[in-house]
Amino acid sequence: MNSHCRITINRLVLLALTAVVAPATADGLTPHPDRPKLIFSEDTTYFTEPVTPDGTVDLFAALNRAGREGVDPQQNAVLRILPILPESDRDDEDLGPMAAALGLNLAEAHAQGPRLTAIPWGPRDDDGPFVRASKGPWKLADLPEVADWLEDNRAALQALDAAVRLPQSYWPIVPSDPDSLILEAHTPGLRQSRVAGRALVLRIHADWGEGEHGQAIHGVESLMHLGQHLSNQPSLIGSLVAISIRSLSASAVGPLLNDPQIPADAARQLLAVIQNRSEMRPVASAMSTYERAIALDVFQAAYAQPDRLGDGIGTVIKFAARSPMFDINLALKELNRSFDRVEQVARLQTFAEVRPIAEKIEADLQTQNPLLMGDAEKPLRQRFTLHTVRTAQNILMPALAAAATSELMHRSREELLLVASALTVYRVDHGQYPKQLAELVPDYLTKLPLDRYDGRPLTYKPGDQNQTYLLYSVGQNGKDDQGAFDYREGDISIGNPLPEGW
Repeated sequence: MNSHCRITINRLVLLALTAVVAPATADGLTPHPDRPKLIFSEDTTYFTEPVTPDGTVDLFAALNRAGREGVDPQQNAVLRILPILPESDRDDEDLGPMAAALGLNLAEAHAQGPRLTAIPWGPRDDDGPFVRASKGPWKLADLPEVADWLEDNRAALQALDAAVRLPQSYWPIVPSDPDSLILEAHTPGLRQSRVAGRALVLRIHADWGEGEHGQAIHGVESLMHLGQHLSNQPSLIGSLVAISIRSLSASAVGPLLNDPQIPADAARQLLAVIQNRSEMRPVASAMSTYERAIALDVFQAAYAQPDRLGDGIGTVIKFAARSPMFDINLALKELNRSFDRVEQVARLQTFAEVRPIAEKIEADLQTQNPLLMGDAEKPLRQRFTLHTVRTAQNILMPALAAAATSELMHRSREELLLVASALTVYRVDHGQYPKQLAELVPDYLTKLPLDRYDGRPLTYKPGDQNQTYLLYSVGQNGKDDQGAFDYREGDISIGNPLPEGW
């Protein structure tokens, strides 16, 4: 039975049972007087304050309080980044509410400072000038359209350079309307930040092509800082966009390392930048707070504020939550237990560790109906509550395996880039690449990173007369595919020349 059919049957079972056990008024949502009282604790509501007049925790306020803790407004990069981001053609990406929550008047900021304009390319411009300019160093005279765009945006990019170097970042969560759930909150600024990242790549390659190596390396630092600040967005999608920004920095640096005329000081500066790169907020943090809060918020609302929930899965949870057979505190504890396991997966360092636990969690979400089979020794109330949670988890749980593997791939690419940077400096010093990676230690690297997918040394293959090389991780399938590059099943590789897709 596929998962869609299973979820549909689960909903029908719940609706049938709640109709029997929950006497209701015309709207079907009258709470039963014997329902347990909601308990505020770390293992139920996770956050214990502030409490609303409806008797639930205000999770918007709790998340924002946690997000701004220890952040000095004068050092908050977000206040400086928001006014620089370009306009968006999507209504749900309006930066105004977020800016207002930070006490920032965007109209005044736009009147006083520069702002990026949209990059004039589309997804089908496979060989347009802006796409070519993003692939490697170029000269201004060769791509005048891109050169003009960069000149028009010079001041905005300089302002972005300064903004991302502020040490802290706090992105508030703003409800889409007064009664909205966290599930419905917008995450503005992510799409626009990707535009800013691509703009930095264009300038990095232009600076390098014009021989302005120091400026290009400064741009690489800016791109990495932008990714680090984006990783402090509270949502999981924010973490994934941050990973994509940092992937842009890796893609930007790769062609620079292979420049046969790279100056020795520029090669060493690039190595230092990669070695000292700012750490991003782990994906596990987004899962353990924001994504957890989404699920807890839905169940709180179903229990105490059902009008805030819509139809679909909301209908199932609302009806179940009004039944005397439903234990809200057990439901919240089960949700927290599940997210604790998700967080455990996201904190693991190698894919060999991640895969079995992630598969076990996802398999547990698809197990047989606890109402109809199995767990017969458990009281019906417990089985009914756990079944309600299980049904919701199939919808509300984040794609934990995809998120964890995206982060592992990002970490692997940055470590490959680190070793590649050391290889470039070695080539500058010796006129060729080393015969083996061990020659990089200790003069170029203090130690060699291991392959995050199998825990073994990275595979290094120098080419003819040590003038080229291929360096790779075995990737998700754990097999040596001889460096064949593939985001899903093949190896993750870098080299000189760069593999297709880097």
